[in-house]
Amino acid sequence: MDLGADDVAPQQISVDEIALRTDRLVARKRMSDRLRSTVREGLRAAVTDPLTGLYNRRYALP
Repeated sequence: MDLGADDVAPQQISVDEIALRTDRLVARKRMSDRLRSTVREGLRAAVTDPLTGLYNRRYALP
């Protein structure tokens, strides 16, 4: 699980269950991508001036 596995499936699994699990994993990936994009936009907004688009003083602070 530490190497990236998200789920464990038994040997006997139905096609419907595989489809359901796949849909759930795709939805989780999309949500993760949206969250990552939102955080990236927030960080960009925090260090740039909205009028000029230039970096502000927060960009230079450690």
